Amino acid sequence: MAKLGSSPHSCRMPGFADLRHLIRSTTHDALEGLVVDLLTGLIPRVARSRRLGALDCLGIDVSQYDESTDAITMAIQCKGFELAISEQQVEACVEEIQKFKRVGPPVASYWLIVNKRMGQPDRATVEPHLDDLVASGKATEAKLLDLNAFVDQLRILARDRLADWATESRARLLAEFVERLEVVRYIADVPFEHRGVAREWPADWTNKAVRQYLAAIHAEHVGKDRSPPRFLFTASFGFGKTSALHAIAEDWIASAGHVIYVPAALLSDNAFVNGAGLTESLLEQIMPSGWEAPQHVLFTLRETLRKELARSRDWLLLIDGLDECAHWADPQRMSALWGGVVDLGLPLVASIRDELLQLRRQEFEAGDGRSFGRPFFELVALGDWPDPLIDEFLRRYEAAQSSPPPAAFERFRQLVQSGGYVSVYGDIPRRPLFLGMLAHDAWRDAEPERELHRLYGKYLRRKLYLDRHSAGAAAVVRAGELANRLGREEEGERLILAMQDVASEIAAAGLRDEAAVITEDRLREILRMVSAEVARIEEIALNSLLLPAGRGPVSRQRMFRFAHQSFQDWFVARRLAMMGTPFDAEIHNDAVRGFVARMSADLATGGVLP
Repeated sequence: MAKLGSSPHSCRMPGFADLRHLIRSTTHDALEGLVVDLLTGLIPRVARSRRLGALDCLGIDVSQYDESTDAITMAIQCKGFELAISEQQVEACVEEIQKFKRVGPPVASYWLIVNKRMGQPDRATVEPHLDDLVASGKATEAKLLDLNAFVDQLRILARDRLADWATESRARLLAEFVERLEVVRYIADVPFEHRGVAREWPADWTNKAVRQYLAAIHAEHVGKDRSPPRFLFTASFGFGKTSALHAIAEDWIASAGHVIYVPAALLSDNAFVNGAGLTESLLEQIMPSGWEAPQHVLFTLRETLRKELARSRDWLLLIDGLDECAHWADPQRMSALWGGVVDLGLPLVASIRDELLQLRRQEFEAGDGRSFGRPFFELVALGDWPDPLIDEFLRRYEAAQSSPPPAAFERFRQLVQSGGYVSVYGDIPRRPLFLGMLAHDAWRDAEPERELHRLYGKYLRRKLYLDRHSAGAAAVVRAGELANRLGREEEGERLILAMQDVASEIAAAGLRDEAAVITEDRLREILRMVSAEVARIEEIALNSLLLPAGRGPVSRQRMFRFAHQSFQDWFVARRLAMMGTPFDAEIHNDAVRGFVARMSADLATGGVLP
């Protein structure tokens, strides 16, 4: 028995030509063992008959049985000839069929497997006897599987098994996602933007675009000769990128399609080498845990997957959270991943944090260099939820519960319906993840935190925790240098201190709006003083507190700004309250004044800083 794991750098992997040679050269009783090996892992409960045993005497070399009754459901007769098919060998095949008709048990399927090619005249001699077997009631179906037909049958079985595995794999990951993060059933008409045009219903729109391409493509265009749609869903943290990809998958499957959904955090290193490595990594992803099979079966599955993806009109690849993969900071590795996608010729929908996209935009637009002047990805930007969508979310949340809504939830929903939530919660409810957190608190009849300065503290700490956990992979990702050195809890506290200093420096310079930025060098200095040296500044940007803001006009350094002015104001106020520094109306705005007053009041009554 063998598992996946061979290197894509190694010698050529065996394909169907090699498999045909193996079957052709396996003769006599050895063919029975090979057939069992080839079917193991593709169909369940396959067994070889004991030589001169009861089944062998009934004309059955290999069988499949019913688990509940032990009855034979499939009977297989194997003919492993050394020489090319002759009249004598055709007669031997007919004799086996007639023998099974006389003494064999009724079965659903009867296969006569021959290790050589049979021409049409020979098939015309054998097939009427198989028809007679069906007419007699001994078999519901009867097949003559010569060399080519048997290999084709293996490919059909492998294709069906791969489709089942892909569906089961995504279902497992979806169940884990729903259990951990999804609060209500996905709302389909969320807003997004594509090429500057505001739209709704991203899942439906994406699938229509892919279907339109696949319906029009010429049958001879396969693999890298194709140029299928590739969409990159982008948004900041908490906007529902993973939910959108699962919605795309469900719509695609509902239209009789097949989906491979893989969190980027789970892609193996082989995926970042070439197309063969990507195929192997995808197979590893959908393969059930602990599954093993003979090496021949692995070759069959791998080759079937590669060829099926390259020419299919039914498969769609979804890679969730590119910012969470092991090699997001390595342009060469990412380019190899895009090259593998191109080689497979498969439509792709991926997702990424907007912060990383903005910092490395050229790498994603160029792909593997074979995009022929067009961007590798079409960008789909998920947007803030409007008030009606927020209210629909709360309606569905209420409908999903098993008890009447408590008073706190009613007050929260009324606040949303009146439009007054902005003054209490800012724009936090416009992100579905944190809207769910507020709804959860309210349903427990625990009044959602109405003091914005405390809510931001809770929000930011929860966010820093979730930043380390892949929504799609149910795993810790991006542990980061600071977390490795300091531990996750201390990392969060140090980052808050660092952001205080960044915000205060921007505010002290009297900068507003587009000018409110800090250089990468200065950001590194602050991080070094408060926490530790950070090799990749993207590690900080992926916390979604800071966003890239272009490059300096003279230094050409990368510049950063706060994702929201309210974030900057909160961090400034926290530093003032912590240091006991007076509010300065020349530097600080009214929002800072309000935050400082509330934080100072908390401290005066024995409370702690948020």
